[in-house]
Amino acid sequence: MHKPAGKLLAAAAIALLAKLALAQTGNQQPQMTPEQKAEMEAYMKAGTPGAPHQALASSAGSYDLKIKSWHEPGGPAMEDTGTATRAMALDGRVLVEEVNSSMMGTPFNGHGMTGYDNVTGLGVPNGMQFLFRL
Repeated sequence: MHKPAGKLLAAAAIALLAKLALAQTGNQQPQMTPEQKAEMEAYMKAGTPGAPHQALASSAGSYDLKIKSWHEPGGPAMEDTGTATRAMALDGRVLVEEVNSSMMGTPFNGHGMTGYDNVTGLGVPNGMQFLFRL
């Protein structure tokens, strides 16, 4: 099964740091090999926010929502209202969205996260998680 690149990068960085910590003797700082330096540079590049993250950040703010939903073909639309708040997290790497609304008279709160993977060049939506209050 394919693991997301971010998880692989985090695991590799942890392994590299653990290796360096084990290699350390006394008070001397461990020296990275040229290969380790190249790996660290690649990790830093992969984790640095760029233009796609700035594009996500452009939608940050507070919104009033008007939601229409259809529950039978050709039937009338039901309308609900709500609010959404979007903010960047993790030093500009992830857009977090909080939604408060209702559907068919039942209040709910939603939470979603969207990021961008610099390695694959793909957006990484977490999806919206809804918590219904009954």
